[in-house]
Order: sequence, then C-alpha cells, then structure tokens
Amino acid sequence: MVRGSLSQADFAAKIGVNKNLVGKYERDENIPGGDILTRLHHAFDVDVTWLLTGVEPPRSAAPSADSDRLDEELNARVVDGIARLYKEMGVGLSPMDLGRLAARVYSDLVADFTPDERLAGLKGILAQMRRQLREPPAEGKQSA
Repeated sequence: MVRGSLSQADFAAKIGVNKNLVGKYERDENIPGGDILTRLHHAFDVDVTWLLTGVEPPRSAAPSADSDRLDEELNARVVDGIARLYKEMGVGLSPMDLGRLAARVYSDLVADFTPDERLAGLKGILAQMRRQLREPPAEGKQSA
C-alpha cells in the first residue's frame, strides 16, 4: 500500500486530492488517471510500473540508459487515455487490467514509433480501441 501509515487525509493532501477520492481508489470504485499516478510517483518515489501492475520491476546494479527509462508523461497519457475511453464507452476495467493494457500499449508505442510520433500513435491506438469496443462480440468468440 502506497500510503503506509498515513491517514487518508494526510495522503490525499500529499497528492492534492480529496480524502474521499483516496477511499474510492482503495475500494476500486475509481481508477486514478495518469496525472494522479505521476503525483504518486513524485510524492512517494514509487515506480509507475508497480503502481499499474503490482509487479516490482527488476533492480539493476547500473543505471539504465536514457532510452530505456520510462517516459512518465507518455505513460500518464496512455493510462489516462485508456481510462477515459473505457469510461466514455461505459465498459468496466479493473485497475489491474488497466495497468496491463496500458503497459502493452506503452510498449507498442515505444517499439513502433519515434519519440516525436508517439502521441499521434497513441491517438491512433485509442481510435482503434474505440472501434473494437463498439463492435459487437463475434459469435462463438469470447473476449479476452
């Protein structure tokens, strides 16, 4: 748990939100957007990947190269874009599933696009996801 021994009110104050919102996050009634994940990272020095997936990244003895570092702004935009899209479409998505999906989209963006192309690539991926969410499921197939 990120907040440790802090009260909900103290924790909320550190990240600039209302304590009721913290309670909703803890009860999985609300999904924190990319801006909140970034605030958590900066306020508590926690890894964004861990926040999204619950999986601790491997620790390296040597610092990673700049090209291997997480682009926090892009990551926040990926998480926020997916969360907003699913909310807009009225489709439920658990925080763990949001983390997994965001991690896959982020990886695809980094692998397939130059840094200058990534925001446009994200828009394209979100548009494709919107189309897929609008399509009725094919008969005999189950969604993943």
